[in-house]
Amino acid sequence: MIQATVGSDQLGKVMTCFYTLVSVTLPLGSLAFSFLADRFDLRLFLLLFALFYAGIFLLFLASHAFKKVDELKLS
Repeated sequence: MIQATVGSDQLGKVMTCFYTLVSVTLPLGSLAFSFLADRFDLRLFLLLFALFYAGIFLLFLASHAFKKVDELKLS
């Protein structure tokens, strides 16, 4: 989706920034979820984890840029 919506002249900068943010936030998310996993029952943790990802999915689905991907000519 990112590659389809960003201009080719800015793609290198955007992807570098994206992967920098992902590599920084991944350990923080791992620490947060490991803390939660120790505090909650397994079923409750899995429910919270599923709700978290469902929320991310709904935000992604509501994104205006996501709706425009079908209109883009990718070839």
